[in-house]
Amino acid sequence: MSRGIRARGIRAIVFASIALLAWLIPAGVASAHANLDRSDPADGQQLNTAPSRVSLTFTETPDPELSSVTVLDAGGSEVQAGPAQPTPGDPKTLVAPLPRDLPDGVYTVSWRMVSEEDGHTTAGALAFGVGVSPATAPRPPAAPTTPRPSPLGVAGKVLLYAGLALLLAAAVVGIGAFGGAVPARWSVLVLSSGTAAIGVVLMTLAESRTVGVGIGDLLGSHTGELYVLLLVAVGTAMVLALVASFIGGRVTLALGGLGAAAVMVVRADGGHAAASTDLPLIQVGLQSLHFAAVGVWIGGLALLALLLHSRKGREAPEREARRFSFLAGICLAAVIATGALREVNELGGLGAVLHIFRTSYGTTLAIKAVVAAILIGLGATNRYRSIPRMRSDGGDLLRRVLAGELVAAVTILGLTGVLTSFPPQPAKAASQRPTELTATASDFATTMTVRVTASPGTPGRNHFQVRVEDYDSAQALPVDEVSLRFASVSRPDVGASSLKLSAGPGASWQAEGTELSIPGVWRVTALVQAGAEATEIPLVLTVPNPEAKVTVSRAEGQPDLYTIALAGGVELQAYTDPGVPGPNQLHLTAFGADGDELPLASATAIAVPPAGSPVPVDLLRFSPGHFAGNLDLEPVAWTFAFVAKTRDGGFLMASFSQTIAAE
Repeated sequence: MSRGIRARGIRAIVFASIALLAWLIPAGVASAHANLDRSDPADGQQLNTAPSRVSLTFTETPDPELSSVTVLDAGGSEVQAGPAQPTPGDPKTLVAPLPRDLPDGVYTVSWRMVSEEDGHTTAGALAFGVGVSPATAPRPPAAPTTPRPSPLGVAGKVLLYAGLALLLAAAVVGIGAFGGAVPARWSVLVLSSGTAAIGVVLMTLAESRTVGVGIGDLLGSHTGELYVLLLVAVGTAMVLALVASFIGGRVTLALGGLGAAAVMVVRADGGHAAASTDLPLIQVGLQSLHFAAVGVWIGGLALLALLLHSRKGREAPEREARRFSFLAGICLAAVIATGALREVNELGGLGAVLHIFRTSYGTTLAIKAVVAAILIGLGATNRYRSIPRMRSDGGDLLRRVLAGELVAAVTILGLTGVLTSFPPQPAKAASQRPTELTATASDFATTMTVRVTASPGTPGRNHFQVRVEDYDSAQALPVDEVSLRFASVSRPDVGASSLKLSAGPGASWQAEGTELSIPGVWRVTALVQAGAEATEIPLVLTVPNPEAKVTVSRAEGQPDLYTIALAGGVELQAYTDPGVPGPNQLHLTAFGADGDELPLASATAIAVPPAGSPVPVDLLRFSPGHFAGNLDLEPVAWTFAFVAKTRDGGFLMASFSQTIAAE
């Protein structure tokens, strides 16, 4: 293989690594490290009397100092009577008290949980109704969400892992393969321990930002104890490394390596392994051994490269290279064994390996395995070709292959930093009862009220129920005929249709039909015939796209960002700016499955208030896939519906709900 081909190959690996990390870090995640196991009231439950509290039970123990539970009424105001507290004897349950005079209405429970076991943050929401059906509330995401991997946190983990790897390898490889000598000993020990220290500081800062608390509050919490312990361990390892850098010999070098190994154990005890429900102590041990084996292997590559550089022009270090190759083979066996056991545990069993690409964690793990295979192949090349040729070429081939190994090793460290930010298994969405759509309106003369319910409230066949009541007394009115007329506001090209209802039990009128044929906003007109008098009452129903999954990202000082995942990997991102009562801009951007902006032929948007007519939003194009329009928003719960036409003639239809809180 020519030097030019090798160089191009190395550059290709570097560019692919950068592109991979750039794609993985901003990727959204629709799963969580710890799920909501159950709640009381349950999601979607309708209660006749107001509860005295809301309790949430999680699959991992929440940190009560950093976790929160917020109960909001339909107007977005907080109603809980105090902060959420853990239940005595059940640390996995948080309870938020409610006032005794809680009025009838729909309430949304928004929770944010920081796990005591691994420090990861998850969030979600659920809704319940008191005296009314919660189906009218904006639906929260079907599964908990976890923040995207933080670039600062990933960078911190990469620096921590790289520093520990080099520090541990200096002891193990220096003593076991290099005869107690470490090339550039002072520089290696100071640089490796300093890099690890910077890494853990960046990780702590990133956790503080992710959780949304100050450094002091984080370090003073139970979750913060993990970071305090990690900081102390790294500080101790740094002191031992500095001692070993000034005092020669194998004893001080071994102490520096023991310090690095201790940090690896502390890190394993604060990660995914500690949160395992299957023999966590064994999992932490396996993870620690995996860290150590990878560290000696990868850190040893850097030390061998330094040794080759220091011996350039002199006798090639063939004996040291052979010893390291043997030691690396032992580490490789440990890496494969411990890695396989750990990942089967993380993914949820051998069967889950067959579906490894269903999560971001699994996809990243698969890519990491491919890069590791490349690294193993390069190592085999060194063992069977480069090292035997050292006497004849002075180690030139070994240097070139080592360059490729180091690039692959850095890539593995970067992937590991991203991997530890992802949840190993997909979150299980809380079971929900069938949804339904409900709209209520009155005639112009305010003599009667009509309530229309469509169940299950999805595109296609629905069961429609209409109840006609007296406006003042809310008693059922005797009427002769009731029919519904449907017209799509989102897609005016879809023809209008009508449905005649039959008298049903409880003074209701019922029928089944497929009039709500597509997602979007529908104008439904109820025609009520009582004797010779006919009354028309307009209502609005917004049919969600059953394929769409909506998640919301909130950051202080920024508008709430709603990401709507559609079929085929397409996403729509939307937000109202500034998201407060008054003038706003509604933004919509489409992204393709490749993550790039998806060019659109056109886009329309409609804002639907809880009462009144839909408000069309005049969208203007900002870029090929980005549209925005101005509108005035009142402090109520709005539903925003979009219809975008792609350049190939397809339609993207989605909606999200947002409560504009009164200032």
